[in-house]
Amino acid sequence: MSRDPMYSQGIFHHFDDANSHKASACIVGPCGTPYEKGFYLFDFTFPNSYPALPPRARFLSGDGRVRFNPNLYVDGKVCLSILGTWQGPGWTPLSTFRTTLVSIQSLLCAHPLQNEPGHEEDIGAACKLYSAILRYENIAVSVLQLEKPLPEICSPLQPMLCAVFLSNFDLYLNALREFASCEGCVDRCPIYWFKTYYSPMSVSIRLERLRNTLLENVSFSELEGFSEPTPITDHLAEPAAHMPEGDRCFGYCAAMMRRWGLLIFFMIFNLVILFFMSK
Repeated sequence: MSRDPMYSQGIFHHFDDANSHKASACIVGPCGTPYEKGFYLFDFTFPNSYPALPPRARFLSGDGRVRFNPNLYVDGKVCLSILGTWQGPGWTPLSTFRTTLVSIQSLLCAHPLQNEPGHEEDIGAACKLYSAILRYENIAVSVLQLEKPLPEICSPLQPMLCAVFLSNFDLYLNALREFASCEGCVDRCPIYWFKTYYSPMSVSIRLERLRNTLLENVSFSELEGFSEPTPITDHLAEPAAHMPEGDRCFGYCAAMMRRWGLLIFFMIFNLVILFFMSK
């Protein structure tokens, strides 16, 4: 897998340098789903008998409140037959870490309530409300988890996720506009009963603050490595490309000053010295 990364599928992963039995992954929410461009983090522990037995997976992007998917529990449990945590086709000798990640990604679908037993054909009010709640929480929780340091095992993924965030900043703001009329309202999930408190104005401000912090502190060289070959990150070498003109100029100038400021200072200093020596 290390020689064939899954960036083009919206999947990033990292094997722990200190423990070959541990790995982390981020699945970027697929387009056309309530999870679009959100960040869904997992850690994996591989038993000594791997690949005869599946890895153990844990969901890390929850906030202890939102049930992001019928198969992703608030306590971190990942319910999936390939992992042996749900009924259905299980692990086989042909199964791999790649097939595990793709199977988890398939849970992040357009109508996630249909993953719940008894709701496989549900397209009614409960299905629509759950999807709408997740569209909001996708931004308010999964995207804004970048405000804080990621779990230690996921920290090597941070530059890639920052790049995805910067390139999709406008998409996040557009998604929040759907909820402008919900400011101050509350919805209760019709199946899992958690509450969603809508505050799109506050979330927009936090997104702006996070964007500015990343532009000031993240090295552009860290982002350039993820510009190819993936559609998700095919324009991340210029992460401010979708911003207003003034913000693009600010981000570019700030980066150039960081890179060249010291060199320019020494050039001017040398010219001043030469000027006075010629007197």
